[in-house]
Amino acid sequence: MTFSSRGVAILLALLIATLTTAFLSLIPTVGTVPLVVCFGMSFATSFVLIYLTFEFLIFREINNVYRLIDKLKKKLNSLEKMKLKKTDKESKGLGTQSLLFIQFIMIIQS
Repeated sequence: MTFSSRGVAILLALLIATLTTAFLSLIPTVGTVPLVVCFGMSFATSFVLIYLTFEFLIFREINNVYRLIDKLKKKLNSLEKMKLKKTDKESKGLGTQSLLFIQFIMIIQS
């Protein structure tokens, strides 16, 4: 199951608003209108705070990690291609000194 910051924030905000309203309903002098207002206010404030916290602190960092993994995969693929090119050049008769020079140039470029 895939979670988004909005979905998790809605679930947690509903839970917080329900618990707050349930405890407020234990007071016998509180009417229906204050309970509805309490539910709405606690839902709205907790949703905004949880959503912003998840979005900025957690989900953005996860997306940054995924971007980094993609960059590493691309780098690994390019290194494998260079390695294949190197083995092709070895089979064509290049000497070991020229292969070391090619490796040195590859290291400098990366």
